[in-house]
Amino acid sequence: TRRGDGAAGLDGAGASSSTLPQAAPRPRGTRRVVVAAAVAGCLFTAAGAVTWWQLERRRRDPAASSAGLRRRVDAALVAEREPVPPAACSTTDRRTLALLAPAAELLAGGAPRGARPHDLDALAQLEAAPAPTRAAPEYWYLLGRARLFAGRDAAAVGEAAQRAVGRCAGFAAAHNLAGTAAFVAGRDADALAEYERAAAAQRDYMTPQVNRGLVLLRLGRVPEATTALNEVVSRTPGRVEARVARGQAHLLAGEFALAVADLETAVKNAPDDALAHLLLGEAYGKAKRPTDAQKAYCRAQALGNAAAATLCRRDGGAAAAGSR
Repeated sequence: TRRGDGAAGLDGAGASSSTLPQAAPRPRGTRRVVVAAAVAGCLFTAAGAVTWWQLERRRRDPAASSAGLRRRVDAALVAEREPVPPAACSTTDRRTLALLAPAAELLAGGAPRGARPHDLDALAQLEAAPAPTRAAPEYWYLLGRARLFAGRDAAAVGEAAQRAVGRCAGFAAAHNLAGTAAFVAGRDADALAEYERAAAAQRDYMTPQVNRGLVLLRLGRVPEATTALNEVVSRTPGRVEARVARGQAHLLAGEFALAVADLETAVKNAPDDALAHLLLGEAYGKAKRPTDAQKAYCRAQALGNAAAATLCRRDGGAAAAGSR
């Protein structure tokens, strides 16, 4: 029975409709307004419940928390063998980290001037970041990295790297990025200085030491480069770029057997590294192994190295490279 027609009273006792006063009839249209108001109230209540549920879920979800997002950013850097910033200048702002985490993940596996869709997406996201995000040193580091991968000019890369360093002087990865921008711009002295700062800020960070070796090779300081690269290879024997760089150093020093050994190890560990195959072809040629040189050159060409195009003869060398 409807309460207005004599349902249970205040004490819960069931009384018949004849014992209760009858409610006056509602004006026409009032019931419709009341129902509409009740529905609206339910909707507002439901919306509030959804908002509360979302906030509660965010609070309880480790991946959406500040700490969870911080772990995502750090994991993306470490996966690329890049060091995280020192704790003293590591951002903990959740909104900033929510933007940086996906950008850092998009940049994984990128390379200078690679201009993959992921690189361009990361760059677009970072360039559209709101002003508060730009206070974080990680923002400027990732922006510089995205610019480097997207093929932007060295000045733009260097500007972002220097902003990162300005906000966190001990950020080794930012110093390394600044060194790379200087190296690309042909400023070898500046590149050396930045790579040395990066290595000093984080002793187990091998990338700037490899890069320093490459600058020394370009400057013709081959013995110094070889010494620097020997240390890297001794500490990380499987590091492909260190083997490739030291292979170049051995070639320049006339140590062709040593060059072959390093470059064979490099292509074994990274069979799709076109530059390693190209340099191995040169090392084989210097070591009087022309057939192997052709296989290496043709493999480098097949992997997209333009310099190998004039070195790979198509009289069977390419076929041999395909079965390598």
